Amino acid sequence: MKILLTITLLFFLSACDSNKNHEPPNKPGSVSESAFWVGGADGGAYIEINKKSTHEYYAKIYFDATGEIWYEGVLNYSGDDEIDVNNKKVFSFWDGDTLYLVNNKQLTTEKK
Repeated sequence: MKILLTITLLFFLSACDSNKNHEPPNKPGSVSESAFWVGGADGGAYIEINKKSTHEYYAKIYFDATGEIWYEGVLNYSGDDEIDVNNKKVFSFWDGDTLYLVNNKQLTTEKK
């Protein structure tokens, strides 16, 4: 049993290589020039975002491979501190409903 647990643990640890460089795919022509890529090894999205009000941001989110618009509209911010929309490093990933930030806050399609 211990051997099986050890092998399983080693398998999971080898799959979690945080040193890999995740380069964005080539930006499709239909994606806005100001949009930037957010994602990881399994994919991502191109994001174009602007502040609308204290807790609301207007976003256009594109599929990374096709450039089709995945979501366009208002995203509601779960935090109180201002987001620097020009700093690409504050954004972590998009899951289809929520844009996760590195500060453990979120921008979501649901009202706050």
